[in-house]
Amino acid sequence: MIELKGIVKRHGPVTALRGIDLAIRDGEFFALLGPSGSGKTTLLRILAGLESATEGRVWIDGSDVTDVDPGERNVAMVFQSYALYPHMSVYENIAFPLRMVDAPDIDRSVKEAAQRVHIGHLLDRKPGQLSGGQQQRCALARAIVRKPRLFLLDEPLSNLDAKLRTETRVELRKLHRALGVTTVYVTHDQEEAMTIADRMAVFMDGRLEQVGTPDEVFARPRTLEVAAFLGNPPMNFFKARLRGRTAVVGSHSLELTEDYGERDAMLGVRPGAIAVTTAGIPARVELIEQLGEFSIVDFQAADTLVRARMESKIGLTEGAAVCLRFDPRDVHVFDAATRERL
Repeated sequence: MIELKGIVKRHGPVTALRGIDLAIRDGEFFALLGPSGSGKTTLLRILAGLESATEGRVWIDGSDVTDVDPGERNVAMVFQSYALYPHMSVYENIAFPLRMVDAPDIDRSVKEAAQRVHIGHLLDRKPGQLSGGQQQRCALARAIVRKPRLFLLDEPLSNLDAKLRTETRVELRKLHRALGVTTVYVTHDQEEAMTIADRMAVFMDGRLEQVGTPDEVFARPRTLEVAAFLGNPPMNFFKARLRGRTAVVGSHSLELTEDYGERDAMLGVRPGAIAVTTAGIPARVELIEQLGEFSIVDFQAADTLVRARMESKIGLTEGAAVCLRFDPRDVHVFDAATRERL
């Protein structure tokens, strides 16, 4: 179990982390998700002991490890660059952490770790002779061989092509199930976090915006920032004036499922929830991107660009005047001032 309490990290005048409180359960596969510069890798490095927090404490399995050296925390980290020793063979790279502590039966441990990630036939090669995916597996084997109590993965798939990323995600998930070790996984790729994690934390500008399962965070984003970050294409937003159960968007009125009182709001609608109709919010077709089974259609509506995911045979043409509608049950309502979910 990991507990992070009040973690603040400052680099001179720049605050990278702003009071992070987070608990990660024993045996969990937990993703830290956010755009570049949001603080997720900094938090991972603090957890590993590679950086120190300006304020706050780090607890692992009930022990305060805030001031404990990295080598004494019994954690293994896989870096984005893999950090393999180029002059060593795959075998020697995997064996290196065991040799550092004079572990027994190194040969058996190395071969078992290599077999787990399917590189047992590559032990004699140097990293420069491996593909990106094979290098990544070598780095994973080096982490596994130590039998740590915690795995820390810093964007380990970012250097792989799309097909290999998808395949390796599946392998990582299987590996986690087999080993049962608590795993913290940093990524800016929401698809990775959504498909691989038991739970995830969304970071924005050094702040922890939301924690939950992928389904929870996607279905009920807590803030406008989280809603705008998740989804491909991301959520659309309409400026609205709320009057009880009625939302006024431009010249169009929409009945909502709840009474929100009198206030300014932002209505969020996923691209897949938008439909073309004969009555609704007036819009103009700006661009149609054909993507095989479906299309991404850009509309200009209510002074905003709206992106919709639709069937490819929808029959629209660029420049056409249409109307847009969406089911009130698909609308996410955010306060315009606080930017929080209502």
